[in-house]
Amino acid sequence: MMRVCSLVALVGLAHAAKIEKKSGFLLTVEYKKTLRVCNAYAGDELLSVKKGDDDLTESRPLKYKECRELSPKLVKSLAKGDRLDFAADGLPASSFTVSAMPDHDAIMLIVAHRQDKTSKAIAFQSHMFSPTKTAQVAIVNTFLGKTESSLAIVEAGESPETTDMALLPWGTSSGVQSGSFQLILRDNSETKPRQVLPVTVKDGECYVVLRTGL
Repeated sequence: MMRVCSLVALVGLAHAAKIEKKSGFLLTVEYKKTLRVCNAYAGDELLSVKKGDDDLTESRPLKYKECRELSPKLVKSLAKGDRLDFAADGLPASSFTVSAMPDHDAIMLIVAHRQDKTSKAIAFQSHMFSPTKTAQVAIVNTFLGKTESSLAIVEAGESPETTDMALLPWGTSSGVQSGSFQLILRDNSETKPRQVLPVTVKDGECYVVLRTGL
C-alpha cells in the first residue's frame, strides 16, 4: 500500500450547557455528554458505530479522516461499562468499552485506527475534554510507518524553519491561546518540514490533531 502521511486538524465546541429538571423546589442537573469519533483507519473502509442495536452513526458511516459528533439522543444514556461496537464496511472489527463518564459536561473523543499494517483489527485512542475558557488540543499519532516525527506550533507568519516554536508531544493534550498558528510536522532525520498546516484557534473550543497513514 502507498505510504501516506498527513495531518488532520478538526474543531468542535467544548462548552455544553447543563440541563435542569424541576421537581418541586429541587433541581436535578443533567450534564451534557458529547461523543466525537474520528476515523483514522487508513484505507477506503467506512466505519460505523453501534451501541447494542442502536446505530450511533445513523446509517452514515465515517469516511477516512472524518470526525463527527454522534447522535446526541443515543449518546445521552452512555454510561460506564457500555460497549461500542465498531465495524469496517459492515464487518465487525473491534469494540470499545467506556471506562468512565465524568459528573460534568464533557466531550469524549475516540480515535479509531488500524492496529497494524496487516490485519483488519481496530485499535483505539481516547481523550476526555472538560469545559475550559481556553482552547484545548489533543495530539494523536496513528501513523504506522517507520519514520519518527515531531509536531510543533508557531504563530502565523513565522517561517516554518524557525527554532522559536513550541513542541506538541504525541499522546498529550494542551491548552492553547486563541489566534492563528501553523502546525509543523517534521521528520526527526530532516531539517525541512514535511507538512505545514495553518489553523485558527478560538477560546472555549476543543481540537484534535491527527497524524494518520501507513
